Amino acid sequence: MNKRVEKLFLLFIVIQPLLDLATSAFLYAEIHSLTIGMAIRFTAMAAGIIYLLVCPYPRKRTLIMYGLILSATIVLNIAASISYKSPVNWVEEGKFIFKSCYWLVMLFTYTVLFHQLDGKTDWAKHVQQYITAAMAIIGASILLADITGTSLASYQYEKIGRKGWFFAGNELGAIMAIGLPVALLVAIQRVTRQLSLLYWVPTWLLIYSLLGLGTKVGYGAVFFTLLTVIAAVPLEARFHPMSSGSNWRRNCALTISMLVVVIIYTPFSPAAQKINMHWQLLEQKEKTVEQLTKKHVEENKLEKEQMQHLILSGRHEYLAQQQAEFRKAPMMQKWFGMGYGGNYETTPKMIEMDFYDLFFSFGVIGFLVYIAPLLYVAFSIGRNVWSHGYAALNTEYILIASSIVLGLGIAFIAGHVLTAPAVSLYVAVLLAYLFIRSRSFVDNRNGN
Repeated sequence: MNKRVEKLFLLFIVIQPLLDLATSAFLYAEIHSLTIGMAIRFTAMAAGIIYLLVCPYPRKRTLIMYGLILSATIVLNIAASISYKSPVNWVEEGKFIFKSCYWLVMLFTYTVLFHQLDGKTDWAKHVQQYITAAMAIIGASILLADITGTSLASYQYEKIGRKGWFFAGNELGAIMAIGLPVALLVAIQRVTRQLSLLYWVPTWLLIYSLLGLGTKVGYGAVFFTLLTVIAAVPLEARFHPMSSGSNWRRNCALTISMLVVVIIYTPFSPAAQKINMHWQLLEQKEKTVEQLTKKHVEENKLEKEQMQHLILSGRHEYLAQQQAEFRKAPMMQKWFGMGYGGNYETTPKMIEMDFYDLFFSFGVIGFLVYIAPLLYVAFSIGRNVWSHGYAALNTEYILIASSIVLGLGIAFIAGHVLTAPAVSLYVAVLLAYLFIRSRSFVDNRNGN
């Protein structure tokens, strides 16, 4: 029974793009706000909770205790909204709680799953291949949409960038950004001369799709990942010559050539066009302000505001608004949160910077409880990697870690990661992956 469940959870990774396409069809057809993707992910979350309760594993009592504490903080969060918040959209509140907690449940589920599989099967290779297969589906569908002329614009009010048949451009960009290092890892690990170039196809499709999406996140992810590979491959060749073999030079040359192509294409890319458009809008806004006030803003202050607008796309303004609401909030809301969208008067508005959104939504105590597993996993991985020394300097560790860094970095700057189940699953799977891999490395070194 457990083996079937384990296989289903692994296959669940591959079908993520299909769920996203089905969700897009539901939303564009206006069939129902509760999409098939949300329904299946809720079912997977429930199955994960049952799996965690039934399956035997170390520290099970600790995990159950944490689940009870998290549930208690959510109850207190709801109680704070009942007592002090008006109006309250309970449907949106419930959806936000589900979306925010989804990745936590999946993190625990996949951690236990990988622990059960560790030493029995080559689960790490399977996870790499399944994520790469999911990325290939995304890239191929976007290419097909472009070829058939049915690709949708990334933004409703701007004709820059396209997102294939997917609904949410920001989430799509985050998914592909997280998946790109994994796809590159699979490509550079293949050494068969006749077929090895085929494993680069998902990478090429992802880079094509990320550059065409027109988001700063997607564009930055391509540069970050390619530079990481260019650094990681020679490092592995230096410290692990037996595992890297002579193939590292070809992998490095291919990656450098891709980076050169990206640099040449940059001035013509939708991301560059969007940044240029954004900059022109900022300049027009500054001229208008100067005309109204007849004063000149200090140059260094102006440059700081311009950078905030370019990087955060105006999110800092919503952050300031939420900070003001939080300062005025009753003590119970300070401790356990203001709920979805804060103490709004008419329409809830999120900052779209996940860590800030989660802090204001769950409060000081609620946020600390919520973020505790991430801190524990990050600390454990860091401690294990630090103890490995040079042994941890291989492409697998570096690229999986870069996927996690990209995911959490995007969550901090642009949002739509930890509060978006379509994206957060990949972060949860890769955190669990690196957590178990780093522990098994220590066990192997100690002869356990």
